[in-house]
Amino acid sequence: MNRKYIYAFLFCLAMPVFLLSQTVNMDAGIQLVAKSTIALVVDNGELKNDGIFIPDSSTVYFDGPANISISGTQPTDFFNLTFRGSGLKRNENTDTIRVYNTLASEGTTTVDADGNINNRTFVLRSINTSTANVAVIPAAANIVGDVIVERYIHTPRKWQLLAVPTNTPQTFFESWQENGAAPIGFGTAITMPAPIGPGLDFASPGGPSLKYLNAAGNNFIPVNNTNVPIATVKDGAYYIFVRGDRTILSGTQSGNTTLRTKGPLNVHYFSPVGVSLPTGIWKTMGNPYASAIDFQQIVTHSSLDNEFQLWDPKRPGNYTLGAYVSFSSSTATPWSPVPAIGGSYSNPNTRIESGQGFLVMNSVSPGAISFEENDKASGSRNVNRFNGYAGTNGFIEGRSQFNMLAFAVGGSVELFLDGNATVFGSEFSSEYDSRDVDKMSNGSDNFAIDDKQAHTLIVDTRPGVTNNDTIHYDMALLKYQNFRLKFYTENFISNVQAWLLDKYLQTETPLNTSGDTSSYDFSISANPASKAADRFKVVFKQSVVVPVTFITVSASRNANKTITVNWRIENEENIVNYEVQRSSSATGFSKLGDVSATNSSTYQHVDELPLPLFNYYRIKAIGLNGEVLYSNVVKVGPEKINSAIQVYPNPIADKEMGIYFNNVQPGNYLLQLIQSDGKIIQKEVFALSTASHTYRMPVNKSLASGNYILQILCNNKQVAKIPVSIL
Repeated sequence: MNRKYIYAFLFCLAMPVFLLSQTVNMDAGIQLVAKSTIALVVDNGELKNDGIFIPDSSTVYFDGPANISISGTQPTDFFNLTFRGSGLKRNENTDTIRVYNTLASEGTTTVDADGNINNRTFVLRSINTSTANVAVIPAAANIVGDVIVERYIHTPRKWQLLAVPTNTPQTFFESWQENGAAPIGFGTAITMPAPIGPGLDFASPGGPSLKYLNAAGNNFIPVNNTNVPIATVKDGAYYIFVRGDRTILSGTQSGNTTLRTKGPLNVHYFSPVGVSLPTGIWKTMGNPYASAIDFQQIVTHSSLDNEFQLWDPKRPGNYTLGAYVSFSSSTATPWSPVPAIGGSYSNPNTRIESGQGFLVMNSVSPGAISFEENDKASGSRNVNRFNGYAGTNGFIEGRSQFNMLAFAVGGSVELFLDGNATVFGSEFSSEYDSRDVDKMSNGSDNFAIDDKQAHTLIVDTRPGVTNNDTIHYDMALLKYQNFRLKFYTENFISNVQAWLLDKYLQTETPLNTSGDTSSYDFSISANPASKAADRFKVVFKQSVVVPVTFITVSASRNANKTITVNWRIENEENIVNYEVQRSSSATGFSKLGDVSATNSSTYQHVDELPLPLFNYYRIKAIGLNGEVLYSNVVKVGPEKINSAIQVYPNPIADKEMGIYFNNVQPGNYLLQLIQSDGKIIQKEVFALSTASHTYRMPVNKSLASGNYILQILCNNKQVAKIPVSIL
């Protein structure tokens, strides 16, 4: 049998294949297939590939003390490639070596990746399903020479926070810009506004597409010259906006791509040169290894808080370009992502992937960070694609968590924006310390926690919940739109009631603390108070039995256009008063008036100025010791009139008026806002398709406060002329 076909047969055996002290010679035209998990051991032998080698999911070992080489005229692909023994293993005279899963160097062997500086090509591949990793390298072993390290980007037209796992002399232009070439599937364009600097591709009005975080000033510094070494990474990682590969040059195109750098790998102990961690400042760092690392291992030999943050391009936000996510040992389930929705991470995670940047802090003193081979985590994963976990899952006994999530709302569509978590546990302090996690600001729509100690937090740790314990929320960079807040708890105390207080609308809303989700809708308008940073807070009250029972609650309109609210009770004892509350939507109730408790069985309150449309009422019974009990909610519909058009609110405070059409003729309506001299200063046209409808008309923000006339015409005939006041 011809020798070259013997080797083809051996590769098909479902058992280890040992080749001793001889060359595996794959002549031109020969195809060798290493099926499934077969292990091929080349003991003191060499591999020469002039044919085709298909590795499947096999492992190839080059073993023994002899100096050996991998050579040939064709690219050689390996799934797992392990060099062991004491000899020098050299990539020599071959086209390309590509590793798809794991590269390992064991014993005292040294791997010469580029063949004694002969510039041979050795590649750690990253594709849509996997990213190659380098296993733990023993102190006596080494990998020298240039290696090409790839990272597949599966989220185009997003910001990425990327590290450089090679100690390379390459520039940005030579690496991520592919030396100015445009190979399909590789590299990306790097831009800045005109006039562009050296090495950049084109002018982009949206700002620079490559930048780094200046931790001292908490601001971004653009890279305006890409003809500088990429290994001079500022604090370890760069933010880069990846549109797609080098063929994507317009502002709207997108596609997946692979970024790559070439140079010696960072191996063994690695300490970033000149990197220190000032107290209380987030700093970007880069994973220095061509492998995932476990953050829990890193903190054992570094001076860091037990927390880190990742940039997640799959977190949507309102600009859909990505957002930060936090991981901390302080959460009720350690290392759970906060916020735990809407991105790459939904499970506990301590992994930082190959080619991934991250953020660290030491909140109480200056810190430092270092990396060791044993920090590496096993597995082959893509940057920002899969979850991983290396710690102990599950609740910490005695910890409970109160979560807030924020969404943008348009009709029935919810877009997740941001979130935070308050964690209660006996081991925590009410003072700011290393167990609290500071908030990194996203590009828009930030919802954080104000600890009232000059810190804005994404995770706030506290002792156990006490009566009147308060979470003060902080909002920033919100747009004029509708929002929805959602609250849910984990492992929460059963006898605690939470109340959401809206400072702007002067409302309080009970929240569920049993694990079910509570929702609250609100809007941001031109009124500065609607977007005040401190608009919302949550107050916790101990649940107690209130000595009163509501039998009935009712409400009805009167002939004089007022509404009377009646309620009947039993078992009234130590009740101070009843607070009558009203809402326009059955959520977000506000105080309407008080009725003192008189040991009566029936009470009433008259609403002198009810809302023009729907009115919702409930009664809040307040006990002697501050305990409360709410009645059920009752609804009163709009006043029954044959034909009417009403404006509400009137006066108009938020530069928006609601125009209620009740039992009117459908058609084309012209709305004209007229000032006192008869001049039309604003007009709108809309089509009314139903007899009853509410139309919301924005009012020009530049209009002065005062009195105006709203003239309404249908089919060129006046149907209403309504005085309105603008505050």
